[in-house]
Amino acid sequence: MFHLGANRVVLPAVETQSELTAAIPVSTGIPYYKYPITIRTEFSGKVGFDLGAKADFALTDRFFIATGLQASFVRYQKSVSIENFPTAAEPNGAVINGVPGGSVIFNPVPTGNNAVKLNSGGDGKTSLWYGQIPVMAGASLFHSKLVVRAGTIFSILAYASENKTRYSLTAPYTSETYKDTDKSAYHTFQAGAALETTYFIWPWMGVDLSVNHSLTSLYDDQSKPRMSTVSLGLNYCIGK
Repeated sequence: MFHLGANRVVLPAVETQSELTAAIPVSTGIPYYKYPITIRTEFSGKVGFDLGAKADFALTDRFFIATGLQASFVRYQKSVSIENFPTAAEPNGAVINGVPGGSVIFNPVPTGNNAVKLNSGGDGKTSLWYGQIPVMAGASLFHSKLVVRAGTIFSILAYASENKTRYSLTAPYTSETYKDTDKSAYHTFQAGAALETTYFIWPWMGVDLSVNHSLTSLYDDQSKPRMSTVSLGLNYCIGK
């Protein structure tokens, strides 16, 4: 059987804790100030597609195992921001090194919601190509009108592209957006739990709905996020 469908990825936001180091005027008596910040990465899924072929191997009249080869092209927009960026500086009232006014304390805005975006425009647009091998068990229901499969999909990253911006630090201080195709930031191998259903409109044509949730993190340097993919498409069956 052959499958062609549209997909959309779902990725939860990830927050990491870090520190912002700010240079302080010498008159305050301290060389710098460290401020705790939260770096938040959000993902917005875009429409991609997947295609492939699978074969069912019957165990009984109703139950079977399935495997095959398929490709999945997924897209999403990544945005990164500092959630509690300090916007004001005020003296703490102490006197350091005989300087009235004391050390400088950075404060966020009173609402505490002063996000500063670290990327903009076309930055963060990401495209990934995966080669996949599904290993699933299935059952045929309602006189073969409905087929349900569940199992594991093993994925290997074949191609990755993310839009990034680089800046010139010399006059005329220009910037340009480029595609970073380095795959080292991602986990090359993914294993996911998958559930698929096919409803046959005709004996040779059906509608597929599938969900694949990765058990492996998307990026190589952290345990999250884990990607979920929802796919809706058509199934063409030979010899059903």
